[in-house]
Amino acid sequence: MLFYTVETAIPLLTALLIWAWLVARKHDYPRHKKVAMSHAAATWASYVVVIVMVELGYTMGGKAPEWIMNLHLVIIYIIAPLIALMMLTGFSGKRVAHRALAFSYLTLWTAALITGGMIFMMDKGYL
Repeated sequence: MLFYTVETAIPLLTALLIWAWLVARKHDYPRHKKVAMSHAAATWASYVVVIVMVELGYTMGGKAPEWIMNLHLVIIYIIAPLIALMMLTGFSGKRVAHRALAFSYLTLWTAALITGGMIFMMDKGYL
């Protein structure tokens, strides 16, 4: 149950991601930089906490099939390095590469939300 408490940060992270996307669409790049950096810092903090909890033996999704757990883990372990690549391309002014990475990131984030939600519902017996 403690593991799900850490995962309650997901709505905040999602809100920051949507906000960053909206200000980028308005071409407000200074604000986009601030919001995206907030999202990145909060995501990395959540990422580290989850890794530490897994190493300490906490588990989640005990009733979910192993395939979806593995898929979810692959997705979330790709997210942190992808943030680093987006920061690199964003700070270096490579907008085409940054946009392509941002699209990939948004796709992976959505996949992580879906698989994470499915794992939670399977674990609670809703699916």
